[in-house]
Amino acid sequence: MNYCNTFISKVKNILNRHLLLKKGERILVCVSGGVDSVVLLYVLNSLKSDLIKIITSLGIGEVVYTIVRWSLQYYLLQIEYDAYLASIISQMISTVVYMIVLNLSVKMSRLYKDDT
Repeated sequence: MNYCNTFISKVKNILNRHLLLKKGERILVCVSGGVDSVVLLYVLNSLKSDLIKIITSLGIGEVVYTIVRWSLQYYLLQIEYDAYLASIISQMISTVVYMIVLNLSVKMSRLYKDDT
């Protein structure tokens, strides 16, 4: 048995022993692209027969946040806003946009039921 299979077996045993995932539960996995996130996704993908659904977000919200923040901050600096004020305003607006994108991605993935 190679290291990957041993690691996956250990993760599966921990999940079962501590009842971390109950049958029928849905989970959301956000992957940042870092080593730990990619390993988590790899392990969960290996266990997907035991999970009903694995939903991954490949950083779409973070990409949108970064684009909105940099673009808006650049624009505000071009129209001669104070640098500190441009940074604060762009961060606030891009955070709101990020939350909207995150909310839409969760709704589109049907991770939760909306009774309204």
